[in-house]
Amino acid sequence: RGWLRGLRDGRGSGPGRGAKPKYDWPAFEAEVRRLLDEEGGISPTVDPNFRQADVERHMASWCERSWGQAPAESSIRVHVVDVIRKADSSAD
Repeated sequence: RGWLRGLRDGRGSGPGRGAKPKYDWPAFEAEVRRLLDEEGGISPTVDPNFRQADVERHMASWCERSWGQAPAESSIRVHVVDVIRKADSSAD
């Protein structure tokens, strides 16, 4: 019951608690932004052959080199899409 008491008085949760993230997503997202900037974004008018799938493949490879393993494709896709959406909304 000590754990319950800790939750009630605020010692059981908050910043600095819990497991550290397995992956450095801010670094991942910075690399996606760098790649999009280098390629001119994902735009058929700039390069019809550069697609989101190419970004995802690049990032899987980057993860292997940087972290020794790649997250699941679905996790990579979520973070890539998030960066693309933010880039698209800031371009408006």
